[in-house]
Amino acid sequence: MGHHEEARTFLQQALDLAATLGDTQAVVATGLNLADAHRYAGDVQGADALYRTALGTARSQCPGLVDFALQHTGKHLMERGDLAAARTHLQEALRLRITKGDTELVGSTQEALDRVELLLDRAAHTVTSLSPVPFPPGRSDEPSAPGRPSVHGPGPGGGW
Repeated sequence: MGHHEEARTFLQQALDLAATLGDTQAVVATGLNLADAHRYAGDVQGADALYRTALGTARSQCPGLVDFALQHTGKHLMERGDLAAARTHLQEALRLRITKGDTELVGSTQEALDRVELLLDRAAHTVTSLSPVPFPPGRSDEPSAPGRPSVHGPGPGGGW
């Protein structure tokens, strides 16, 4: 770990070789690994492009790898905070993996989806807790009438 540049170099070479050989499955798998390497190195834009390319290639040429591409892309989206898109990708991956009948893959995707749902719940709770709280009856955030204390400081003619 920590050798991101070296990993990206080797993975790019492997991707180029797979493309040259016309091995589409290897192109998708290596593209996902290269995207992960970019993600781990903090290169979000590079990772985004590689995930999109791998997913597009899987959808058009390697339907058996679509669930893997969705899973990797969904986790990436979750890490960068795009929780709605992450949920969409992971839900689709889960449907495909249930159809495949591989309980280990289903469990992995369900775990990632549960994490996204937890983060979405927390985000919704945070937004709700940050919503403006109405003032009690008889109070407002506007300056009070003359002679009444204001929430902004003493009113005219006196203190609080």
